[in-house]
Amino acid sequence: MGVLVDTMKTCNRSVPHDHFICRCLGLIFSLLLDSPSHHETFLRLPGSLDVFADLLVKHRDNQLIWTRILNILRALCTQKHQALFVSSSKKLVQSVRFVAEHHSKPRAVPLAARSKTAPPRGVGLRVLAQIRNLLQA
Repeated sequence: MGVLVDTMKTCNRSVPHDHFICRCLGLIFSLLLDSPSHHETFLRLPGSLDVFADLLVKHRDNQLIWTRILNILRALCTQKHQALFVSSSKKLVQSVRFVAEHHSKPRAVPLAARSKTAPPRGVGLRVLAQIRNLLQA
């Protein structure tokens, strides 16, 4: 998983890199679903959550990347101590909030002309709320 995270860190916003990032995120998600031990492995990777924070901001208009990152965060936050660790990453929480607010602002552009890859309004805020609810349980 470390190689995938390190490689995603070097990607830009080009279409081939977007496809590569989607594949990497899909692999990470599959590994996390495969075994709970992979959760700890991922969280111990240096800078893994920072890479997600950077990807969220850099690819804020790409719904596929955004959704996959949020699904990984949901998978990582199934246990309270993991949710606490994820929510302690200030950079990640700020990135999720930034992207959620970016997509919740009213725009002068007509709905039909908006990016078809933008995430639905409020998605990031719902994920943050789910993490907060898990911490309060």
